[in-house]
Amino acid sequence: MVNFTDILMVWISVFLVFCVFSYCYRENPLFRLAEHLFVGLSVGYGISYDLWYFKNYGYLPVVYQGRYDYLIWMLIGLGYYFFFSRRYFWLYRLPISIGIGYGTGMALRSVIRSDLIGQINTTIKLSLIGVDPLTTLNRFVIVFGTMLAVVFFIFTLELKGALSYIPKTGRYIILAALGASFGNTIMGRESLLIQRIQLMMGSKYFPWEAAGIGTVEAGSYAWIMTLICAAILLYMIYTDHVKSRRAAAEATATGN
Repeated sequence: MVNFTDILMVWISVFLVFCVFSYCYRENPLFRLAEHLFVGLSVGYGISYDLWYFKNYGYLPVVYQGRYDYLIWMLIGLGYYFFFSRRYFWLYRLPISIGIGYGTGMALRSVIRSDLIGQINTTIKLSLIGVDPLTTLNRFVIVFGTMLAVVFFIFTLELKGALSYIPKTGRYIILAALGASFGNTIMGRESLLIQRIQLMMGSKYFPWEAAGIGTVEAGSYAWIMTLICAAILLYMIYTDHVKSRRAAAEATATGN
């Protein structure tokens, strides 16, 4: 037996998806409803998470575990509130600079270890001969593509003549990698779009239970809300057409 609560969750999900998609036609109150709802939920969740984080990693360690060193980071965090003071605004720059410096250092460390050192180690240890021709070709592309891409960034020595094709080839390899990365991003966005369409159509291939929306049986009723949303969109288009014709008639009458 299908639970009505699951059907209601499916209908709400379809309606919110339609509200977002309605922006493709024009900005309207339905899109602003979804936009404001998303922002409000995000802010509310963020505040609740911050309070939970402060309780478990600030208040409890200091009061019950004697970790008074945590007070240093709490005081640094309080420095953000000096943003509202004209006189002591300079104190606001302290937590900003600490956060940016720490985040930049951690990001550079991760990038250097994974993208630079990790890539070099993999290239050195990689055996060029694979179990099949396709694997062998793939390893050749990895090894020589890495070396040619590195050569492209050598600016202290100008390669002339036949050697000038080495950095040019490295440039093409870099562009191919960027194009593949961009294409992968587009495919990810398209997969999200396909899932939203499956949701609005009530397809059985949509991961209903994994998404926490409902069940497959409840998803079969999604088409009802989809038809209602389509009727709303047609009404919006009709009212806009009537308003445009009325405005054009009034402009013509005024001109005469």
